[in-house]
Order: sequence, then C-alpha cells, then structure tokens
Amino acid sequence: MSDLKKDAEDLGIKVPGNWGDKRIQEEIDKVLNASTTGANAGNGETLNTAFAPKPDPAAPVPSIGMNKKESTVPVKLLYDAWLEADVRTPAGKIVDLPVSKAKELFAAGKAERADRLPGE
Repeated sequence: MSDLKKDAEDLGIKVPGNWGDKRIQEEIDKVLNASTTGANAGNGETLNTAFAPKPDPAAPVPSIGMNKKESTVPVKLLYDAWLEADVRTPAGKIVDLPVSKAKELFAAGKAERADRLPGE
C-alpha cells in the first residue's frame, strides 16, 4: 500500500482502486483543510494537525443535516448510506439521526435502533 493511500485511510477516506495519487492528495487536502481551520479562522492561519489524534472509527457520527428542534435517536446502519451528498457512511456505523429520517431507514430495513434499554 502506498504511503499516500495509507495516509488517506488513516484520515477515514475510503480510497477506490481507480484513484490516482493526484485524486488521493486532493481528498486528503479537503479533509485537512476542513479540520485545520479553527480558532484562527479568518486570519488565514491553520492549526498544525500533524499530532492530532486520529478519529475513532467506532465513535458515532455527529447529527447530519438536521433541524435543530427535531430530536435525534442513535441508529446503527445495516447498509452503507449517503447521509450527506458525496459522503458515504459505512454499514455498522452508529449515527445520531432525526427521528423522521431514522423512521425512513427503519421502514426500508436499512438501519436498526442503537440505543440502550433502560437499566443497561
């Protein structure tokens, strides 16, 4: 495995076999540019993320594209899902989704509830 591909996968980027080094680098840059703007955003500076902790693949994905007033529920995806345009969330991932979106996935057989029963 090339170092570039390994770096991309360490950042959580799924690398299809047909991507060349240029495309892999573009995707890495997108992730790094999105995650490095922080406290200094607006003055052109970025944070050094060379020693930043790697994201935990088992951690739940934050709520995506939801109305702030609608409550959410934890959902375990049974199939890969595109919860945001061009962003694939892999099967087995636990995500917080608005109740309406969760019900759609439950009805389609694409997800199941991931919350704990009382007393667990």
